[in-house]
Amino acid sequence: MRGRPAPMALWTAHDDLAALVRERWGALLARVNADVSERYAAGEPLPRWFAKAAADSGLTSFAVPREAGGQGAGPRAWGRVLEEIGYLCEDDAVPYTVSMQAGIATALWEADRRAPARRYVPPIVEGTSLAALAYSEDADPFAPSTLLHHTGDGFLLTGHKTHVSGAALADVFLTYARDDNGDMVALIVERDDPGVRLGPTASVGHRTNGPRTLTFRDTPVPADRIVAARDGLGHAQCFLNARRLVAACGPLGRARALLERCARRTASTTRYGRPLSELPNVQGALGRMYIALEAAQAMLHRAFDRAESGRCDPLFDPVVTAAKHFVVEQLRFVTDQSFRVLGGHSCYGDPRYGRALRDVTDLIVAAGAQDTLEVLLGTVAVSACHTSSRKDDPS
Repeated sequence: MRGRPAPMALWTAHDDLAALVRERWGALLARVNADVSERYAAGEPLPRWFAKAAADSGLTSFAVPREAGGQGAGPRAWGRVLEEIGYLCEDDAVPYTVSMQAGIATALWEADRRAPARRYVPPIVEGTSLAALAYSEDADPFAPSTLLHHTGDGFLLTGHKTHVSGAALADVFLTYARDDNGDMVALIVERDDPGVRLGPTASVGHRTNGPRTLTFRDTPVPADRIVAARDGLGHAQCFLNARRLVAACGPLGRARALLERCARRTASTTRYGRPLSELPNVQGALGRMYIALEAAQAMLHRAFDRAESGRCDPLFDPVVTAAKHFVVEQLRFVTDQSFRVLGGHSCYGDPRYGRALRDVTDLIVAAGAQDTLEVLLGTVAVSACHTSSRKDDPS
């Protein structure tokens, strides 16, 4: 008679990345984990020392182009590193912050105008300056109400950004405004510029990301801080498309850890004289959670393979967009299932589950709201069908 199969690791495909992340950044992540519960409850951002420590250990520069002072890791390697960081680190602000620094540094380096890259990329890579994206206005995302007025030798910036993740610690902001001709412009604003004001903002989740409002009141902007003068809209679309590729990586790793924690809890909890993990309905729930995470990994890794091969549309890629949408929906499902399986323990026995629920909810609007992405993908599908119909029409 055969016995039960030997236990196997759930995430065998990640052994190589897990070893790399544990070896290079395990101590750093453990240091962040030490006070994450207290910081989250208080709404305190990552400690200031983190930026320099992440840079000194090579984490910030891992995916920055080599010519910009980075290590030049490709999209797939970077995504998997972020996923493993999410698996080990209980603070979602870590994968968010390092991916944002790499993203902004890369966007500045690849822009046509060289002055912002020369001035701001080196301190970002070295961890002596933190950058944040100031984009959201609770309005039309491609027609900002923030205005940039030309003054002869420079510009004056006036407007309000309603939610800027990372603003509490940021030294510089990549932001977008409409110029005198109504065109969108990408530019850099410094925290200490005249007329720049930070304010409090409510946030469902990601409370350690340091979210703030950002107001510009006749803020002077030198001409050499303009990142994209002619096609700020294209610059924004490229940046957001790239963000969709990495936004869910850390949370996916965190959801894997949540499933494992949930399984351990059910194995150590007795109901009706049996471990909770032996009840078929509980096993079924854990199985559904595992299926959701494996499917999410497969979808996300397919998007990374597409980016790695250079086949992504930089402005709007349907596979990348579908991956972000699909992964977020699976993470919401897994988090919901953990509450259903664990009952009261998830509500008041362990704060990790509540943090995960709030943070995953925030992902609904990250790098494009889920409903908006559905509409955009529907438009792509309709356009593709019309194109196919015209090709098939013999007339």
